[in-house]
Amino acid sequence: MKTLTSKVLISLITAFMLSACSMTHTFPEDHGKITKVNLTQKKVATLITEAAKQNKWRITPFKYNELIAEKIGDASNDAVTITFSTHSFKLFPENSDLQDIISEALN
Repeated sequence: MKTLTSKVLISLITAFMLSACSMTHTFPEDHGKITKVNLTQKKVATLITEAAKQNKWRITPFKYNELIAEKIGDASNDAVTITFSTHSFKLFPENSDLQDIISEALN
């Protein structure tokens, strides 16, 4: 009975810890705020994609909240991961040109 009680207690603590860890906020911090209201995740992805393509970036959807942006030029090649929510976005590695393009499209 004592072992059963301790196993149940350990199981409950483990379940609590796992559920608390999975509920953490995984969206980007305020590196690029989005001021337009009532945007869905899909609309944000569309706006980012259209703006980037107009500026000769190639966009590949990666996850529901991530895009891969690539720009191949004569002198250099750039690849950037864009993580976004309906309120903000983040670029990794940072790219000031793409940041400005996306900020203009979403604000």
